[in-house]
Amino acid sequence: MKKCAHCGGENAVSAPKCQTCGSVSFFEPTPPPIAPAAANERRDIDHLNLLSIFHFIVGFLSLCGISLLWVHHYMMGFVMAQAQANAAAKQPSSPVRALPPEFMQFLNYFYIIMGIIFVIASIVNVCSGVFLRQRKHRTFSFVVACLNCLQIPFGTVLGIFTIVVLSRNSVCDLYQKSDPR
Repeated sequence: MKKCAHCGGENAVSAPKCQTCGSVSFFEPTPPPIAPAAANERRDIDHLNLLSIFHFIVGFLSLCGISLLWVHHYMMGFVMAQAQANAAAKQPSSPVRALPPEFMQFLNYFYIIMGIIFVIASIVNVCSGVFLRQRKHRTFSFVVACLNCLQIPFGTVLGIFTIVVLSRNSVCDLYQKSDPR
Protein backbone atom coordinates (compact mmCIF):
# COMPACT_ATOMS: atom_id res chain seq x y z
CA MET A 1 0.00 0.00 0.00
CA LYS A 2 1.09 3.57 -0.60
CA LYS A 3 -0.11 6.71 1.15
CA CYS A 4 -1.34 9.88 -0.50
CA ALA A 5 0.88 12.91 0.21
CA HIS A 6 -2.18 15.21 0.50
CA CYS A 7 -4.87 13.33 2.42
CA GLY A 8 -2.92 10.37 3.84
CA GLY A 9 -5.33 7.84 2.35
CA GLU A 10 -4.08 4.34 1.61
CA ASN A 11 -4.11 3.25 -2.02
CA ALA A 12 -3.03 0.18 -3.93
CA VAL A 13 0.54 0.26 -5.21
CA SER A 14 -0.68 0.15 -8.81
CA ALA A 15 -3.19 3.03 -8.41
CA PRO A 16 -2.28 6.01 -10.69
CA LYS A 17 -4.01 8.55 -8.41
CA CYS A 18 -5.47 8.72 -4.91
CA GLN A 19 -8.90 7.19 -4.67
CA THR A 20 -9.90 9.66 -1.92
CA CYS A 21 -8.73 13.08 -3.16
CA GLY A 22 -7.60 12.39 -6.74
CA SER A 23 -4.01 13.59 -6.18
CA VAL A 24 -1.16 11.95 -8.08
CA SER A 25 1.57 12.50 -5.46
CA PHE A 26 2.24 9.56 -3.19
CA PHE A 27 4.61 8.68 -0.40
CA GLU A 28 6.73 5.60 -0.85
CA PRO A 29 4.92 2.31 -0.25
CA THR A 30 4.83 1.43 3.42
CA PRO A 31 7.06 -1.56 4.15
CA PRO A 32 5.31 -4.61 5.47
CA PRO A 33 5.59 -4.99 9.22
CA ILE A 34 8.32 -7.26 10.46
CA ALA A 35 6.97 -10.54 11.70
CA PRO A 36 7.64 -11.14 15.39
CA ALA A 37 9.45 -14.39 14.62
CA ALA A 38 11.78 -12.61 12.19
CA ALA A 39 12.44 -9.87 14.76
CA ASN A 40 13.32 -12.48 17.40
CA GLU A 41 15.61 -14.25 14.95
CA ARG A 42 17.35 -10.97 14.12
CA ARG A 43 17.77 -10.26 17.85
CA ASP A 44 19.25 -13.73 18.42
CA ILE A 45 21.67 -13.31 15.52
CA ASP A 46 22.76 -9.93 16.87
CA HIS A 47 23.26 -11.37 20.36
CA LEU A 48 25.30 -14.29 19.02
CA ASN A 49 27.47 -11.93 16.97
CA LEU A 50 28.09 -9.72 20.01
CA LEU A 51 28.92 -12.75 22.13
CA SER A 52 31.41 -13.93 19.52
CA ILE A 53 33.15 -10.54 19.60
CA PHE A 54 33.30 -10.64 23.40
CA HIS A 55 34.73 -14.18 23.29
CA PHE A 56 37.51 -12.85 21.04
CA ILE A 57 38.15 -10.04 23.55
CA VAL A 58 38.30 -12.41 26.54
CA GLY A 59 40.65 -14.64 24.53
CA PHE A 60 42.92 -11.64 23.96
CA LEU A 61 42.75 -10.72 27.65
CA SER A 62 43.85 -14.27 28.51
CA LEU A 63 46.92 -13.75 26.35
CA CYS A 64 47.57 -10.49 28.18
CA GLY A 65 47.49 -12.50 31.41
CA ILE A 66 50.58 -14.36 30.19
CA SER A 67 52.51 -11.10 29.94
CA LEU A 68 51.45 -10.25 33.50
CA LEU A 69 52.81 -13.64 34.60
CA TRP A 70 56.16 -12.81 32.99
CA VAL A 71 56.29 -9.46 34.77
CA HIS A 72 55.43 -11.10 38.09
CA HIS A 73 58.05 -13.81 37.50
CA TYR A 74 60.82 -11.27 36.91
CA MET A 75 59.74 -9.15 39.88
CA MET A 76 59.76 -12.18 42.18
CA GLY A 77 63.14 -13.25 40.78
CA PHE A 78 64.53 -9.80 41.51
CA VAL A 79 63.13 -9.78 45.05
CA MET A 80 64.47 -13.28 45.70
CA ALA A 81 67.92 -12.31 44.34
CA GLN A 82 67.98 -9.21 46.54
CA ALA A 83 67.01 -11.25 49.58
CA GLN A 84 69.76 -13.78 48.80
CA ALA A 85 72.32 -10.97 48.40
CA ASN A 86 71.24 -9.35 51.68
CA ALA A 87 71.48 -12.68 53.48
CA ALA A 88 74.95 -13.28 52.04
CA ALA A 89 76.07 -9.80 53.13
CA LYS A 90 74.59 -10.38 56.58
CA GLN A 91 72.45 -7.24 56.57
CA PRO A 92 69.82 -7.86 59.25
CA SER A 93 68.07 -4.54 58.63
CA SER A 94 66.74 -5.73 55.25
CA PRO A 95 62.92 -5.76 55.08
CA VAL A 96 62.96 -8.86 52.87
CA ARG A 97 64.00 -12.14 54.40
CA ALA A 98 65.68 -14.78 52.30
CA LEU A 99 63.36 -17.61 51.38
CA PRO A 100 64.51 -21.11 50.56
CA PRO A 101 65.38 -21.68 46.89
CA GLU A 102 62.65 -24.33 46.72
CA PHE A 103 60.10 -21.55 47.00
CA MET A 104 61.23 -20.05 43.68
CA GLN A 105 61.13 -23.51 42.11
CA PHE A 106 57.56 -23.87 43.33
CA LEU A 107 56.73 -20.46 41.85
CA ASN A 108 58.27 -21.50 38.52
CA TYR A 109 55.96 -24.52 38.38
CA PHE A 110 53.05 -22.27 39.31
CA TYR A 111 53.94 -19.85 36.49
CA ILE A 112 54.16 -22.68 33.98
CA ILE A 113 50.80 -24.14 35.01
CA MET A 114 49.09 -20.74 34.98
CA GLY A 115 50.64 -19.94 31.57
CA ILE A 116 49.24 -23.18 30.17
CA ILE A 117 45.82 -22.38 31.64
CA PHE A 118 45.91 -18.89 30.08
CA VAL A 119 46.88 -20.29 26.67
CA ILE A 120 44.12 -22.91 26.81
CA ALA A 121 41.58 -20.30 27.93
CA SER A 122 42.60 -18.06 25.05
CA ILE A 123 42.35 -20.84 22.47
CA VAL A 124 38.96 -22.13 23.62
CA ASN A 125 37.51 -18.60 23.79
CA VAL A 126 38.65 -17.81 20.26
CA CYS A 127 37.28 -21.16 19.03
CA SER A 128 34.00 -20.49 20.81
CA GLY A 129 33.81 -17.04 19.20
CA VAL A 130 34.29 -18.59 15.76
CA PHE A 131 31.70 -21.29 16.49
CA LEU A 132 29.18 -18.73 17.77
CA ARG A 133 29.59 -16.75 14.57
CA GLN A 134 29.13 -19.91 12.44
CA ARG A 135 26.23 -21.22 14.59
CA LYS A 136 28.01 -24.54 15.15
CA HIS A 137 29.07 -26.60 18.17
CA ARG A 138 26.57 -25.09 20.62
CA THR A 139 27.57 -27.54 23.36
CA PHE A 140 31.24 -26.53 23.07
CA SER A 141 30.32 -22.85 23.45
CA PHE A 142 28.09 -23.73 26.40
CA VAL A 143 30.95 -25.57 28.16
CA VAL A 144 33.34 -22.68 27.46
CA ALA A 145 30.75 -20.30 28.92
CA CYS A 146 30.61 -22.40 32.09
CA LEU A 147 34.42 -22.37 32.35
CA ASN A 148 34.48 -18.61 31.71
CA CYS A 149 32.40 -18.14 34.85
CA LEU A 150 35.59 -18.95 36.79
CA GLN A 151 37.43 -15.97 35.27
CA ILE A 152 36.32 -13.13 37.50
CA PRO A 153 35.06 -10.46 36.51
CA PHE A 154 34.92 -10.34 32.69
CA GLY A 155 34.71 -14.06 32.10
CA THR A 156 31.91 -14.39 34.66
CA VAL A 157 29.78 -11.78 32.95
CA LEU A 158 30.49 -13.24 29.51
CA GLY A 159 29.79 -16.77 30.73
CA ILE A 160 26.44 -15.85 32.26
CA PHE A 161 25.27 -13.94 29.19
CA THR A 162 26.42 -16.74 26.90
CA ILE A 163 24.55 -19.33 28.96
CA VAL A 164 21.39 -17.20 28.91
CA VAL A 165 21.51 -16.66 25.14
CA LEU A 166 22.42 -20.25 24.27
CA SER A 167 19.60 -21.55 26.50
CA ARG A 168 16.88 -19.85 24.43
CA ASN A 169 14.75 -22.18 22.33
CA SER A 170 14.92 -19.77 19.40
CA VAL A 171 18.75 -19.91 19.48
CA CYS A 172 18.59 -23.73 19.55
CA ASP A 173 16.43 -23.51 16.42
CA LEU A 174 19.01 -21.23 14.77
CA TYR A 175 21.72 -23.79 15.44
CA GLN A 176 19.54 -26.57 14.00
CA LYS A 177 18.85 -24.52 10.86
CA SER A 178 22.54 -23.94 10.23
CA ASP A 179 23.58 -27.54 10.92
CA PRO A 180 20.81 -29.92 9.78
CA ARG A 181 21.73 -33.57 10.36
